Amino acid sequence: MLYIVTETHYEYNDETYESPDAKVGQEPGTPVSYWQDRKDADADAWNREIRQWQLLSGSLASYLDGFCNWVYFERDGSRYENDKHHSAEYAEFKELKTKLATLFGQSVDDIKLDYEFELPNGLTTDQMKEVVLLLNDGHRAFFNVFELP
Repeated sequence: MLYIVTETHYEYNDETYESPDAKVGQEPGTPVSYWQDRKDADADAWNREIRQWQLLSGSLASYLDGFCNWVYFERDGSRYENDKHHSAEYAEFKELKTKLATLFGQSVDDIKLDYEFELPNGLTTDQMKEVVLLLNDGHRAFFNVFELP
């Protein structure tokens, strides 16, 4: 088998970056490497993904769909807690902040999911993988692996 690592294509739409005509985790992207072994392809994709997150840390909000809601929740938190349309999302937001605080070794109050959000320095590779999966709905944001028949 042959495995292709691709880089997701993003376009800026005056507000945020989006990957047009693609579902999360299925973006066709631009081929950047190929491998005979799935484990090697996944390792390469993760190395590239983590490097990209580190490079974009200060501007991650533009690439992650959840940030728009998170900014509102961060700013006006308690207003959403008992709102019947947003209470479940707000509960997920609070859980996300708790998981990030635990992962970063910080208090929940130190985690601010706003447009200035930056990753702390010194995160291990495993911590970075967890951050990627937490902030991007269980998927890598920038690199994919596809199997060719």
